[in-house]
Amino acid sequence: MVKKFALILFVIIIMLFNNGCFNMTIQSDVDFPAGKFKSAWNKIEKLHAKPAHQRGKISQLNLMVYTGDERQFVSFSVPRSLLETILEEGDISDRKDIKKYSGDIGINWDAVKNLDKLKPGLLMEVEVSEDDVHILIWLD
Repeated sequence: MVKKFALILFVIIIMLFNNGCFNMTIQSDVDFPAGKFKSAWNKIEKLHAKPAHQRGKISQLNLMVYTGDERQFVSFSVPRSLLETILEEGDISDRKDIKKYSGDIGINWDAVKNLDKLKPGLLMEVEVSEDDVHILIWLD
């Protein structure tokens, strides 16, 4: 399942590179970046301290991934305008390759496509202890 999720993330990253620039960091041969994950969680907790209707609109999507077996950390942020462009240009929900894998992890692409309904906060957290994989996705 983790490999399928990683494939989905890889496809999304390729789509993002093909559609514009965004903030990205890749670090190899690193220990688990606990401080970075804690900082991200502090931001998420501040967002969730407010009721959803008071959080306003999203400005960007953020993703952090750490794979312990490869000792690699990847993080990136995508501004809302670029996210909207990607969602308008390519109908992700009709792509069979993405649909095949995203069904396994419960992503409803049709819900994600309507950014106005999404509020800042946690989108997804995945931790697989036996593989030492940590994934954190949130919206600012």
